[in-house]
Amino acid sequence: MRVADVAAVIPLLENIIQEADRTKRLAGFLRLWASYPWFSGEDNQANARAALASIDENLPLLASKLRIDVRELLLETDARSLLTETGIPSNDGFLTETFRIIRHRWIPPLPQIHTLKDQLGLIFHAEAGRSWWEMQHGSEQLVLLINWLFPSGLPEDVLIHLRKSVFQSLDLLTLRLVTLSVEPVLLAQVSDWATNANPFHSLRYSLRHCWEDEVVDLPEFDALKSLLVRGQTMLSLLREKRFQQGTSVQLSNLIYRIECNLSRTKQLLELLNPNVPAGKAWHFFDTLLRMHHHRYRLRKHLNSNLGMLAFQITEHAGQTGEHYISHNKQEWWKMGVAAAKGGLIVGFLSVFKAFLHRLPLSLLGTASVYSLNYAFGFIAILLSGGTLATKQPAMTATHMASLLEESRGSEKQLQALSFLIVKLIRTQLIALAGNVLVAFPIAFLLGAAWMQWSGEPFLSQQEAEHMMHDLHPVKSLALLHAAIAGVWLFFSGLISGYYDNRLKYSQLQHRIVRLPILRGLSDARKVALSHYLEHHFGSLVGNAILGLMLGSTGIVGQIMGLPLDIRHVTFSAANLGLVLSGYGWVLTFNAVWPALAGFVGIGLVNLLVSFSLALTVAMRSRRVSFAERRKLLGLVWNHFKNHPFDFIYPSKKNERSADLRSGGIFSTTLDTKHHSSNIEKSVRRSTEPRLTQNRF
Repeated sequence: MRVADVAAVIPLLENIIQEADRTKRLAGFLRLWASYPWFSGEDNQANARAALASIDENLPLLASKLRIDVRELLLETDARSLLTETGIPSNDGFLTETFRIIRHRWIPPLPQIHTLKDQLGLIFHAEAGRSWWEMQHGSEQLVLLINWLFPSGLPEDVLIHLRKSVFQSLDLLTLRLVTLSVEPVLLAQVSDWATNANPFHSLRYSLRHCWEDEVVDLPEFDALKSLLVRGQTMLSLLREKRFQQGTSVQLSNLIYRIECNLSRTKQLLELLNPNVPAGKAWHFFDTLLRMHHHRYRLRKHLNSNLGMLAFQITEHAGQTGEHYISHNKQEWWKMGVAAAKGGLIVGFLSVFKAFLHRLPLSLLGTASVYSLNYAFGFIAILLSGGTLATKQPAMTATHMASLLEESRGSEKQLQALSFLIVKLIRTQLIALAGNVLVAFPIAFLLGAAWMQWSGEPFLSQQEAEHMMHDLHPVKSLALLHAAIAGVWLFFSGLISGYYDNRLKYSQLQHRIVRLPILRGLSDARKVALSHYLEHHFGSLVGNAILGLMLGSTGIVGQIMGLPLDIRHVTFSAANLGLVLSGYGWVLTFNAVWPALAGFVGIGLVNLLVSFSLALTVAMRSRRVSFAERRKLLGLVWNHFKNHPFDFIYPSKKNERSADLRSGGIFSTTLDTKHHSSNIEKSVRRSTEPRLTQNRF
């Protein structure tokens, strides 16, 4: 908007002058300012300054009133809540805070007009705030308006009032940090965080010496900053310990609150820095306004508090997924043998399910026996050392996301990751082949043995027609049901990771062996049981719950009147084997090929849905963007053009050259225990009491 455009809005500006209420006067001016493109064109700063100069020239009374209004607003309101509450989670629990955000989003609380935070909320109200914060140069305009209102800087009385508010806010923040740092759930993670080693105690004590004159000189500022660094090191130690001891929603929420309060303390200390530029203070003020405007955003609250827990769950799943990638011929064959074991058990499970289907049970009884059949079968696969191909993507996707995080900006690591994708595809294919090529003939042989013994097919004609229809890719909802199964496979991976994390956090493997019922076991057997639970507890629970979800989905769909069911590629292969064992001699190719096409489609949907969901969650938990996905896919495509057989069977020559080119980047893993111990030692050294020459 040019100077000439100001003349067009002078009548509107004159109406603002007539407004008696200060809050409405300021809100009206901001809304009018935000509704015009003052920053259009290349000379945006010059245009805005010219417009403000025109207001000074044509409407000096308005300019004078606005300056008085802002000065009185800063002097008469309490800024502590703005500085200590905006953008910082409350001391309420996670669920309480979640419901509070939802409630206040629909029914906002009454504003407290004596606080600067709520006064700014009224000035930047919903209509004005939405247009203001969506402007392209909103932050620059805010700084420009403040400089226009106070060209010589803030008045001395305003500076004294704000400086006092900053010191009072620091007093509250440091008190809050000390309180949070001695929570029992936190002390259980950092056993040596005693009072004499707690940097937040030292920070609060040091700040007390500055409150008398309310001035912080440069040496004092540097000493306070070093205490903040020690506090951040302590938080780094807590984050490292999650690999060994796990985490919970309560602990994650506590660490997040400490981080927010520590970050705000650092920001306020920067304002007291004698060398801080004035523009930095105004940009911090702009950040506070934006946080206050978005204070009822539920997504931000959930992401902030559940981020560490999601990372921990996917991290444990990723550690399991690393074992599902074969790197050489020996591991490739082992995966094939493990998949064959899984296919063998699935062949029997399909026959058992057909028997259970004939039982005269209620819907609840049918769901129960189906679920138990799946659950015991999946646990048997785990105990026998077998594997289920469609469960692997939910695990391997997390491992891939962790490697994507490591390969940021590295050409060499991205190349190594492309070779790992080749190995992953090859492993998935052999696992899928091992499941299907064993489940199909086992079910076929069992059906043929039944027919030889009883003289009639294992399945009735109606049951066989129903199974063939369920495999049709077009006439049935097979692909939709396969997607539902893929979602449950994804959830089973999350559940396994959650219980692995929970096991570490609650030390359940050591508590179970102390049960009175196990008193008869020898110490060696108790140690063996504890060791087994430590490595397989999550998988056991995940498989049991997966069986519950797969077995009850169809029954729940019947109760709700919805077309819900599941289709799993390995069970579909076994069902097809049962059908062909009794009716293969009368079925034509035209009757069989739709079932074969549906079987292939079910397998693809199972794999793609479970893998994509797991990869998405894992990447978000690590805050990894897939910006280089085209380059990575290009590397995989080039490998396919040059060595297509590598996607099926490991070639010793190509594997050796791939390892040389990748430099073995992903061949080793981080010893987190050793890494955490090093950090812990450095923290202990940094928190030891030191004799200093100053008054701190």
